[in-house]
Amino acid sequence: MWREILTATANRVQNACTAELKNGMNVVGEMEPFGDKIGYRGCFRHRIPDASLRDKLVSSLEEMPPRVPETTDIRPGRTIVIVFPGNTCFLVEGQDHSGMSAREKGLWFEDFDELVTGWMGYLAEDTTANGLFDVRMGHFSDYGTSKTGTPINLNHNRKIEMFYWQDISKFEQVGRIHRGHVKLRKRWMEINEPGGEMGDSKG
Repeated sequence: MWREILTATANRVQNACTAELKNGMNVVGEMEPFGDKIGYRGCFRHRIPDASLRDKLVSSLEEMPPRVPETTDIRPGRTIVIVFPGNTCFLVEGQDHSGMSAREKGLWFEDFDELVTGWMGYLAEDTTANGLFDVRMGHFSDYGTSKTGTPINLNHNRKIEMFYWQDISKFEQVGRIHRGHVKLRKRWMEINEPGGEMGDSKG
């Protein structure tokens, strides 16, 4: 069993969801509408209070370091890391099909599932080239599966993906150049925008 705890200041955190549900980080504070900070390249950055024209949250590293080979060794006890590369971007994404309506689930498998699977595979295939220190995926097996395939994580109804980017610019860059992600983002906005099929907190 392992557990990771990351600590960040409130001014360097942003959280978004498509339904008015207390889940993940939004249990910490009150939910509020994004206003005009949604639907364009850079909106994530604009929702982070510490990001500005003077401070673009650039990595303290000039280049990506080589990956250290993974081992199967178990290190007992607690490890505390207090020095990280400056402005590391930690991104968490999750999907919960267990609470979806039939319509929302239908839209997911019609429009998103294949694109999301391809996008996740692309990121994990060459983490260093994509500006990532690491990619991790998890799932809650108690909620069952909705398909078969690889990676196994994405078959489950409740799953989570964790990405450790060199900085937020690397996250933004790879999202712009991957065709599948561009298509995914466009369709997501169409469905979830106000007046869309799952907009106005329907999803």
